Amino acid sequence: MGARQDGVTVTLAGHYGELLQGRLGPGGPVVLITLPCPLAQVRLLWRRSTRVQSVAQDGPGAHVLSQTELADLWGHYHAPLSGRWVWRTRFAPALGTGVSSVARLAALRVLSRLRRVPLSGVEAALLACEGAVDPVTLPDPAQWLWAPRAARAMRRFDRAPRFEVLGATLLPPQRTDPSDLDFADISDLVARWAGAQDALRAELVAESARRSLAQRQGAAGVAFAAKMDALARDTGALGWSLAHTGGVAGLLFARGAGPLEQAHRALRAAGGRDPVRFRL
Repeated sequence: MGARQDGVTVTLAGHYGELLQGRLGPGGPVVLITLPCPLAQVRLLWRRSTRVQSVAQDGPGAHVLSQTELADLWGHYHAPLSGRWVWRTRFAPALGTGVSSVARLAALRVLSRLRRVPLSGVEAALLACEGAVDPVTLPDPAQWLWAPRAARAMRRFDRAPRFEVLGATLLPPQRTDPSDLDFADISDLVARWAGAQDALRAELVAESARRSLAQRQGAAGVAFAAKMDALARDTGALGWSLAHTGGVAGLLFARGAGPLEQAHRALRAAGGRDPVRFRL
């Protein structure tokens, strides 16, 4: 047991949907390439207390993790849960920004600091609690093809794409169901991804989104994809991205794009809420 600590703060960033997501072949695993977002932060403040509490504060949603979920997570390391927990989030859960996985990883980082023990098998612990895990433990996560239902890296690409991303919440929230395998086959998109330049990668990202919307939402999804295609065309974007289970979507521009005021206005006119801009 290490020296007594009265407080620990951990801040981690999630993502803004995916660049690609689907089945690796018709009967293959669900795989994805994440779209990291420095603005999709989860900040966890732990304070010593004789009572165990999980508290939402300064966040746009309900509590991030319940006391029971925290206890289950710490139980993988045979540690009793303690203290007061305060979560601060940029985005509400179920929008496709990785709040759930990031919040759990932050809780394990707190455990590591308090107990001064290495966190071996983090991916397995997260998978056991969630059933599907984002690639939150990987360095340079946009360079990896990741299998979320197995919490396993499938392949590392030579480089991550480079985009200016202008995003907004455009669809209703949707929580990830780990048993859900209803995703389109994207094996051909993955094959073309390796070695592709950013302009082609942006087209592949948009195609992944189109296939997902058509497969999962039918005519309504096709109509939404057509709206995003028109937005990308009218604003000069290279393509557009989607949280394949979630509510956020983004326009992908070449690095060095200008102020993008027109694109901001167009995104808002299309019903976009809480617009953000960040760089991948």
